[in-house]
Amino acid sequence: MNFKSKKHILLTGAGFTRNFGGFLADKMWEKIFNNKELQTYNSLRKHLMNTFDFESAYYEVMKNNYYKLEEKNVFTKSIEKAYNDMDNILRNWIFRTDSPFPVNHYKVDELINKFNGSKQQKGFIFTLNQDIYLERKYINGERFYIPGIPNRTDFFDAGSNFRSNQLLDGKDYWQLPNETELQNIKDKEFNSGTNFYYIKLHGSINWRGSSGKPLLVIGLDKERQIDNEPLLSWYYEIFKNILSQDDMRLLVIGYGFKDEHINTIIRDSVVNHGLKLFIINPESFKQFKLSLHTPNPTNYCKNILSGIYNYYSYTLKDIFPPDQSDTQIWKDIRENYFQ
Repeated sequence: MNFKSKKHILLTGAGFTRNFGGFLADKMWEKIFNNKELQTYNSLRKHLMNTFDFESAYYEVMKNNYYKLEEKNVFTKSIEKAYNDMDNILRNWIFRTDSPFPVNHYKVDELINKFNGSKQQKGFIFTLNQDIYLERKYINGERFYIPGIPNRTDFFDAGSNFRSNQLLDGKDYWQLPNETELQNIKDKEFNSGTNFYYIKLHGSINWRGSSGKPLLVIGLDKERQIDNEPLLSWYYEIFKNILSQDDMRLLVIGYGFKDEHINTIIRDSVVNHGLKLFIINPESFKQFKLSLHTPNPTNYCKNILSGIYNYYSYTLKDIFPPDQSDTQIWKDIRENYFQ
């Protein structure tokens, strides 16, 4: 890397947008299972009834010759529809005290804006989410930029048609650069006047792969999928390089530590570079620790746990309530993490 980043980095997972009506894995499974078209295929219906992790189910269907191409296409379309259904919820979300998810988004924007960088130290937010909540709803802070994607003036803008309650249409989809195109972007990306970056490690619902096909980084072979897509492979390299700087501080919101390729970087950064973890997760720490053991070997888990310095078992609504008060939790986070 030919740039230096801020010490404070944000990583979000599905639990972040759950605060605004987004789906966790169990709800995604339900949306996929209930899809009318998928229900006409007994093989897919029975498979999902025995595999409650929709990503594992998808991986097995895609890799197993037992399933016909037609069935694989239906499964893929069912997943795409589930993501579009989630976008319908998120695009219609507004901050109201009587809404189902009355999180004070002004304070959320304040949190996000604290990761803004400078000419000397670039600011970064990483996400594992493929939704476009921030593109639609982040409006009260320094505008950030998605590397390798054309600078869309209608992203992160309260007055744009994109941010208003409009469905995605053709102009909102973008085909990712191929290897040659990406090389031209890499050389100048971080030498521009931009100081604040939003990096979507698993892609986005409104992106298409460099081949022009739909891009769904899900399943049990995410690292291979990332390696096969030049922009996502570069994103992964950026994430690894930034966390490998000494004494970084990573704030994690809504990530359940289920992705081995992400955990590997976090673990190595904790062990070898003094990475400090600060986690916001509504589960108790006891529950979090037990769930962390599930997909990870014991020594692997211990390495990650050793990097945790603060753990906040709260939702964003608890931290940023609808009465817009400055809660003690938010004061603690500011003091312990940012200062």
